[in-house]
Amino acid sequence: MSGVGSTIDPQRLQRLEQLFDLALSRPAAERDSFLRQACSDEPALLATLRAMLDDLERTSGGLTGQIGALADQASAPADRSGERIGRYRLQARIRWGGMAEVYRAVRDDGEFSQEVALKIARADREVGAMSRWFEAERSLLARLRHPNICQIFDGGSSATGEPYFVMERIDGQPFLDVCLDPQTPWSRVLALFLQLCAGVAHSHRQWVVHRDIKPENVLVADSGQVKLLDFGIA
Repeated sequence: MSGVGSTIDPQRLQRLEQLFDLALSRPAAERDSFLRQACSDEPALLATLRAMLDDLERTSGGLTGQIGALADQASAPADRSGERIGRYRLQARIRWGGMAEVYRAVRDDGEFSQEVALKIARADREVGAMSRWFEAERSLLARLRHPNICQIFDGGSSATGEPYFVMERIDGQPFLDVCLDPQTPWSRVLALFLQLCAGVAHSHRQWVVHRDIKPENVLVADSGQVKLLDFGIA
């Protein structure tokens, strides 16, 4: 893609991904004004994001007009549940965004069985740029070894070229659901919050800023451990 270089600073990558996803969630006619406001003091970032949107328009079949763009973004990508990606079989889609999908998956290559979460680039996106983003995100996440941060295990490319990486699969409840439950004592709420702070502090010590900490990106695992999720594209 024309606006993305071959090397990307991890913090700039995070901001780029999040602004791009936010732009895609808006009507086509509002995207440029949103980006101008969000990047008012970052002209280089604005130029990159505009180039990314232009490239997406071309690779999505040359959509013309706002109605076509809205229809394209409102449609979920085809569900890939049941497909085999490398050593993993996709079981069920957890969520999807403008650039990637996340699935429940299992490693079943005959060596051993392991339940995981697998994040893969959308098949309808430009592969070259996505590969660079995924490589940068894998590198970033590999630096974050902490009990309160979702861990990365593996990565690669599918048979059709989409980059992916494999993460710890966390079964649990949303952070806010646990904290707002009347049955949860305040002492536990405080303990959970301190766990979240510990994960954030570790990422900051590694010079990684999450930039998108929100309730849906924090889970309380069935073990009682808080897990911070989704540092990159989604």
